[in-house]
Amino acid sequence: MSMKIRSALAAASVAVVVGLAGCAAEGPDLSAGQAAAFRNQVVTIADTSSRGEYANALAALESLEAELEQAAAAGELDADREQRIRDAIALVRADLEAAIAAIPPEPAPEPAPADPAPGGGDDDDDDDDDDGGSGPGKSDEGKNKGKGKNKGKNKD
Repeated sequence: MSMKIRSALAAASVAVVVGLAGCAAEGPDLSAGQAAAFRNQVVTIADTSSRGEYANALAALESLEAELEQAAAAGELDADREQRIRDAIALVRADLEAAIAAIPPEPAPEPAPADPAPGGGDDDDDDDDDDGGSGPGKSDEGKNKGKGKNKGKNKD
């Protein structure tokens, strides 16, 4: 992974931490348990992305976002805190998606070697090349019929 991507992900992780900094201290509406859960998820996302497991980090980010939505719907977050967290999540998501897009595709598998030309080899392991049977070039037909030494000349 390039240094540029690592730097972007590190900055994104910091953004999430800053965005969730308001969760570090128990707010009037946010429970200590929910704040701890958010912090733990941020740590998981940062650790996972630092190992280059961007798809897993993205899934953890989506889980964090789902919990944020539940907390917001339950009135556990004030609107300002919710928006800061959503902004940080959007930044991290963009960086993770960019990191995934920057991964070079895996090379295509190399094609299998081509079969030899017909009659070009014996790779069927049936040992037919030494059984005396007929096959290409093993026929008795046409023996002694070609022009060879002293053939085709008049014997006068």
